[in-house]
Amino acid sequence: MFSGRRLAGGLVAFFAVAVAFCSCEPLRKVSEECESCESHCELTYPAHTYPKPEHLEACKKGCRNFVVAGFNAVTHDMNATHSACFHACSETYPSQPSYYACTGGCDEQFRHVSKKQTEHKSHLHPLRLLMLVQQMYETVVDHVCR
Repeated sequence: MFSGRRLAGGLVAFFAVAVAFCSCEPLRKVSEECESCESHCELTYPAHTYPKPEHLEACKKGCRNFVVAGFNAVTHDMNATHSACFHACSETYPSQPSYYACTGGCDEQFRHVSKKQTEHKSHLHPLRLLMLVQQMYETVVDHVCR
């Protein structure tokens, strides 16, 4: 009886740890997606020029807003994600300097994601060529067999 409780306790602990790791995955993804953009923000709003961190934080928030808006998007429309990011900035930062810093983060993340998508599309997957040849072969065979 005692070993059954110990086993049940171990299973509960295992599931608790598993859920904790799973729930952190989206946050890790947001952090990884924002690294380049946040580096850009640090170069744009350096501490020696902007002693108060609010502009830097607003810019980084814009980077995160864009990624989160992309996760929540029904379609993969980059312009809609960009607009949603700007809207989130206007809600969060009603003052102009912080708003512009936030939208600067949106713009930078938009450029970063657009560049990544362009690079991804430019790489032709080796199987794609094989599938194209197979389609052409099937078309020729289909016409010959008719």
